[in-house]
Amino acid sequence: MRKLTHMTMMNPGVVPVIPTFEVFDRLVKARETAGLSQTEMGEEIGASRATVSRWERGLGIKKSTILLYSMRTGVPVEWIETGVCTPRDLNPEPTD
Repeated sequence: MRKLTHMTMMNPGVVPVIPTFEVFDRLVKARETAGLSQTEMGEEIGASRATVSRWERGLGIKKSTILLYSMRTGVPVEWIETGVCTPRDLNPEPTD
């Protein structure tokens, strides 16, 4: 017996689609989760609002962009890059 979900109850026979997110989508999510506007993000990482907007549209993203977003928002680099995060990334061991 097929389990009924909100999606299947509304659209019988339709298989729910799981959206995929690209790096630029995850940059937006990281910034929004930190409660920052594009202007605020730019000010805090030394970029213009227009540059932040370009990155968040997938234009000109470099490793340094991802590192800046991660450092400012606290979102793991691995998640921004891949959409996957291991438990070690969430609770890193302290280094001496």
